[in-house]
Amino acid sequence: MGLAVYNSIILDIRFPACCYKKLLSPAVVPYNNPRAVVGVTPLTVNDLKTVQPEVASGLKDLLIYDGDVEDDFGLTFQVSQSEFGSVKTVELKPGGADISVTKANREEYVQLYVDWVLNRSIYPQFQAFYHGFHSVCASNALIVEAEDIPELSEKYQIAAVPTFIFLKKKQVVDRIDGANAAELTKKVKLLSSPTAGVITQQTAAPPKQMLRPQEVEMLVCGNPNLDMKELKKVTVYDGYSSNDPAIKNFWDILFSFPLDLQKKFLLFTTGSDRIPIGGMSEMQFKISRVSGSDLLPMAHTCFNQLVLPGYKSKKSLRQKLLTAIENAEGFGLE
Repeated sequence: MGLAVYNSIILDIRFPACCYKKLLSPAVVPYNNPRAVVGVTPLTVNDLKTVQPEVASGLKDLLIYDGDVEDDFGLTFQVSQSEFGSVKTVELKPGGADISVTKANREEYVQLYVDWVLNRSIYPQFQAFYHGFHSVCASNALIVEAEDIPELSEKYQIAAVPTFIFLKKKQVVDRIDGANAAELTKKVKLLSSPTAGVITQQTAAPPKQMLRPQEVEMLVCGNPNLDMKELKKVTVYDGYSSNDPAIKNFWDILFSFPLDLQKKFLLFTTGSDRIPIGGMSEMQFKISRVSGSDLLPMAHTCFNQLVLPGYKSKKSLRQKLLTAIENAEGFGLE
C-alpha cells in the first residue's frame, strides 16, 4: 500500500476509516525509539460500527438501556473471539472475569471492548502494517517538491532532497542538505539544548499531523467524485479527432450515464472507479480507434486507454459500450 501511494497508484481496496486513523498514530514514525507504541489511537463505537456493525449496535443499546444492566445482560469485563476455529476469552482488565458490567461501569466496559477489538487484539499485525507503510512513504505523502515552492527554494537555495533548515528568531542558524537519519538526529539534539536557543524544552512541540485520515484514504483509494467533463479535457485521441461523430456520440452517452454507470466505465478503462486525489486533470486518458464495428469496446487499464471501434450509429455505440462495462469483470481488462 505504501508503494502504491509512493508511485501514485490508486488501489481498489476499502479499509475502514479507523485504519487510517491508526496509520497516523503517530503521524511521524518514532525511529529513535524502536519500542514505541504505534498504530494505537482512541476509538469509539462509531469506529467499531464500520468493522462490526452488529456488535457496535449491541454496545450502543447497552449504553442507553434503562433496566437492570447487571441482571439483564449478565456481562463481565471479558471478550470472546474465534481464533482458527476455537473460542478465546480474554479479560478486558485485570480480574475482569469477576467484574460484572453495571450501569455505573458500562461506559468503561464499552471503551475497553472497542479498544480490545480495534487496538489490542491486532497490535502485532497492525504494528507490522504501520512500519511497512511508513517505511515507504512516511513523508512522501506530506512532501512538497522544491519546484512547487520556487520562492522558498530560491530564498534558501534548496537543491538537495530532503533539506532541513534550522531557524532562530527567523534567522537561519544551520541546515542539512540531503541528510540521513543519524545526522539529522545528532543535529536536532545539538540545536535542541537549552543553550542553543533554537528549540528549548519549554517551546518544543510534537510534530503536527499534516494529513487527516480521510486525506490518506484518498491518497490510497483516490477521489470518489467524478467529473467526466474534466476527463474529456485531458483525453487524447489515436485515429480519431475530437470532432469525429463517433467521439461526439461517445461523450454524449458517457455524460448521460448515471453515476453508477460512470463508475463502471472508469473501472473498465482504468481498473479503478476512483480518480487521483488531484482530480481528473491528473489522469492521462486515451481513446484509440480500431476497425470492426462488430467488436465491443476494449480497454488497456495499465495505460488508461479505451479502444473504440468506429460505430456508425449512436444507438449501436451505446449498446456495445453498456455491454462492455456491465461485463467488465474478467472481460476486456488487462
